[in-house]
Amino acid sequence: MTTVAAIKQLSKQSSSTSITVLGMIQLLNDAGIKNIPMGYDSWGSFSYSQTLYVVENIGYIVRRKHDSKNASVNILNTKDCLRTECGKQLRENEIKAFKALGLALK
Repeated sequence: MTTVAAIKQLSKQSSSTSITVLGMIQLLNDAGIKNIPMGYDSWGSFSYSQTLYVVENIGYIVRRKHDSKNASVNILNTKDCLRTECGKQLRENEIKAFKALGLALK
């Protein structure tokens, strides 16, 4: 299985216990898929709590389930750049990041 195929397979899931945010960032980088890591902890240090990427005109958010760099992840997606598939409104910084990644606002 190619790295891109593995990413597509992971992206279809709503969560994963087999990968962390940092692991997903590495996979995306290996596949040449642009992504935008995000997240700061309460001390203002960059914490890689989530990363955003676009595959086949669908935006994906890979977010830690709890505050640990080795935490399993939830995977959310958006097709309209406004709300996730479960209806949660995207934050302003997430909308900006998806626009920068080429996801069209609908």
